[in-house]
Amino acid sequence: MKSVVRVILFVVIFCSIIPAEAKKQSKIDSLEQTLSRVNSTQRLKNLIRLTQLYWQISAKKSVAYGRKAYALTKTPPNDTLAAQVLFYMAVAKYYRGEFDSCIYFSKKGIASATKEQYYGAASFGNNLISISFRALGAYQKALEYAQKSFKIRSHSTDTVNIAGSLDNIAHIYENMGNYDKALHYSIKSLVLFEKVKDTIESAKTLLNIAKLYVDIEQTTKGLETLLKAKGLLLYHQSTLTYADIHFNIGDIYLKRKQYDTAMDYLTTSLAVYKKKGNKSAVADAYQSIGLCYAGKGKEKKALHFLRNAYFRYKVLGSKSAVISIQQSLSKVFLQMKQYDSAVYYSLSAYRLAGKIKNAVISKESLKLLSDVYAQKKSFKAYTYYKRYIHYRDSIEGQATKLKLAELQTKYETAKKDKKILHLRVAEKQVLLRNQRNIYLFVIVLVLLVAFMVFMAIRRKNERIVARHMNVIARKNEKIAKDQMEKRDLEAKQLANELNYKTKQLAMHSLSMMQKSKMLQDIKQSVQEIMGSEENQRKELLKQLNLQLSHILKADNDWGLFKMYFEEINRSFFTALNQRFPELTENEVRLSSLIKMNMSLKETASVLNISPNSVKNARYRLKEKLKLDGDSLNDFIQKIGE
Repeated sequence: MKSVVRVILFVVIFCSIIPAEAKKQSKIDSLEQTLSRVNSTQRLKNLIRLTQLYWQISAKKSVAYGRKAYALTKTPPNDTLAAQVLFYMAVAKYYRGEFDSCIYFSKKGIASATKEQYYGAASFGNNLISISFRALGAYQKALEYAQKSFKIRSHSTDTVNIAGSLDNIAHIYENMGNYDKALHYSIKSLVLFEKVKDTIESAKTLLNIAKLYVDIEQTTKGLETLLKAKGLLLYHQSTLTYADIHFNIGDIYLKRKQYDTAMDYLTTSLAVYKKKGNKSAVADAYQSIGLCYAGKGKEKKALHFLRNAYFRYKVLGSKSAVISIQQSLSKVFLQMKQYDSAVYYSLSAYRLAGKIKNAVISKESLKLLSDVYAQKKSFKAYTYYKRYIHYRDSIEGQATKLKLAELQTKYETAKKDKKILHLRVAEKQVLLRNQRNIYLFVIVLVLLVAFMVFMAIRRKNERIVARHMNVIARKNEKIAKDQMEKRDLEAKQLANELNYKTKQLAMHSLSMMQKSKMLQDIKQSVQEIMGSEENQRKELLKQLNLQLSHILKADNDWGLFKMYFEEINRSFFTALNQRFPELTENEVRLSSLIKMNMSLKETASVLNISPNSVKNARYRLKEKLKLDGDSLNDFIQKIGE
């Protein structure tokens, strides 16, 4: 089931990669087809582009197109494009594993660069020379050129190239065995690559960090870092970085003796290396696969892969890699108990280590020779073991001397730096003092000018505010005057209206009184007639008397009176009814007449009753209102106010 899932995943990823690869190949085909149909200037540009496009597809074709392009830069001379072509060929040579040629073309490219190109060419060329020397095992030279490249790039804003230089320095320190510095520079490089979100370069740096963890025997942490790097390249499986990650994961499983898992990863990396034409990487993969077979006890297959790697390294001229293969071959032959062959390869490794003056590799080869002769039960085992001890002690003593020398150098450097620092501090203090005095003078001057400007603006603003305040005061005065006149006018209108309504009420009251008097007079006359007329007329007059009585009791005049009264005393009836709801209609009428300050006679006339009846009604009203010693008039006047 797992294998089916893997196949499906591979097909999905492969299908996502095909369009990009097909597009690149289509571009290459188009350029190649137009080479014979364009003018010399365009042909040169097409050749340069082909040199670049073939870098990782076919380094051999890249170099071939580069040579053609370089020849065209001579007639007429074009130094700008010549330098560009030389660098492109240097890169192609690097991918082919021809490091000496890479160094040669890189130096030539720097020399050919114009003034406008120089900084870019020098940073790129020195970095390329550095990684080539690193591949050849010349680490001190590699570090020298790497630092040159970093110095130039550190003055630019090119984050990617700065990170690349830091990554290269980290690799060199790793090769030199200084893992602390290597890890330091790798982490600095990773931070910059992650900042610009460069997925491939971030994966490369994680790969380098993982190698460092493996070197300091933290393989679990190294494996976790490699798997993280692999996750970044899910859609970049055709790159050399993806192959390198698989190779290093396979190498960890090889060291853990999980040979089948190691073989899966190593085979994947080998396929990419072959496709890209990276000879040194192919040789590395062959060596590790050979060691896997040796671990599984399949010595013949192991020898096949190791010998293949051995001859490839010899062709490439990588002596340190040849020594490593010779040691591996010796171990396999020792495992097969073919002692003569084991002695031959271990002795060859020892002699070659002596030629390149690498004490560490010589020590390892002597230990291997001692082990081989010990298996043969030869006395030479003791001789080589003594040499191994001598080398080991020598290396450790040399390391101690180097540390002491490094400490002494650091001490001397620290003393010089301290002295220089004191001088710089003194200079800086003088400079700071002068700067401080200048700053103080400038600050005082600025404050003085600012104060003067502030005062001028303040006076101007005060004048403006004063003018505005005068205008506002005049406006407010006019508004107040208008409002006063308006209120006086409204008061006059209200007073006039009140007088008018009061007059209406008074006139109505007078009308009621006159009407009542007239009716009383008529009634009295009728009564007199009733005393002197005949019986028949008496009956008629009696009916007339009854009609007049009804007229005197009618409420029509009361309704009109009440309307006028409420316009003057709006809340009187409401307040009276709320406080004394038990009052009769006649008592309410009496209360309203008291409110108008009518006399007993006037009240009796309006109500068409006798003054004594009014007195009695007022007494009953006072009792109903529960007024003991209080004046009825005063109490009624307060209601509704």
